[in-house]
Amino acid sequence: MANSKLLKRNRVFGISDELDDLLKLYSSRKGVSLSELIRISVNEKIEKLRIEEEKFWRKLSADKLDEILSSLTGYLDLKLSGNEPIICEHSSLWENNYDENFTHTKEFCRDLQIEINGFMKRIETDFYTTCDCECQLYEILKNRGNNDEK
Repeated sequence: MANSKLLKRNRVFGISDELDDLLKLYSSRKGVSLSELIRISVNEKIEKLRIEEEKFWRKLSADKLDEILSSLTGYLDLKLSGNEPIICEHSSLWENNYDENFTHTKEFCRDLQIEINGFMKRIETDFYTTCDCECQLYEILKNRGNNDEK
């Protein structure tokens, strides 16, 4: 039991007593609760990670992006293709609501452990358009594939 002192308090966050004391000190200095201080810290860290993710997608080579887009196209083919053409009114109802309008794309990104917002910004930059829904994205990717074949 050499580590018995490490996690006495604040087990939810899995931090040591020493860090717990520092959290209390800094939260009292800032005049916010411990949970608020932790939320602020997490939000700041997530924002830094988002910025890094966007930089990653901007610097990613066109060949590697093409490989990922081909995989996404195949993935969406399985999820969305059918005998009838896709008629979608999403873009007139919502705008870039990734939770509701990009369900399968979000699943694809989660499977690849990539962040959807940075990925979508790169796609929109490369294709000079914005996608308001998954159906629009799918049509763009299909048209891209058709243009490559010509």
